[in-house]
Amino acid sequence: PKHTIFATNTSSLSVTEIASVTNRKDRFAGLHFFNPVPVMKLLEVIRTNDTSDETYQTLMAWGKAIGKTAITCKDTPGFVVNRLLVPQLAEAMRMMERGDATFQDIDIAMKLGAGHPMGPFELADYVGHDTTNSIIEGWHKKFPDNTLFEPVKTLQDMVKEGKLGMKVGEGFYTYNK
Repeated sequence: PKHTIFATNTSSLSVTEIASVTNRKDRFAGLHFFNPVPVMKLLEVIRTNDTSDETYQTLMAWGKAIGKTAITCKDTPGFVVNRLLVPQLAEAMRMMERGDATFQDIDIAMKLGAGHPMGPFELADYVGHDTTNSIIEGWHKKFPDNTLFEPVKTLQDMVKEGKLGMKVGEGFYTYNK
């Protein structure tokens, strides 16, 4: 029906590019939920230049109605959370590569010093190294001059070795499957 709103839950792809295949760009937006969805309260609502005010207001109200705190984001790489988080994960890995600290100490530092519930290596294991690597490589391809999006050798090597994180039982840490 004409009143149907289309939304994507992408965490890293361009909402505008996804919307480009529809004739109803005014009824299209991004709704980025965070895992685990029942626990995480944030909802990023991503507007494109074509998203109508009515569509945007409807999605913001719906987010509130389902108990989420909805924030507005432009259609930029990673929106708000992943734009900050993915480069942080990459820099943590670069710190380890340089020998600045072990991955265990970096995780402890970010949990106890920055108040994060997971350290960057625990989070990378949770998300999946294939997913994180794909995001970084995709952004690097699209924005080659942005040094925040430089691929990370450790991450590439782990993907090649099949050490994808929790989902396979091994990443930076070892997990019982």
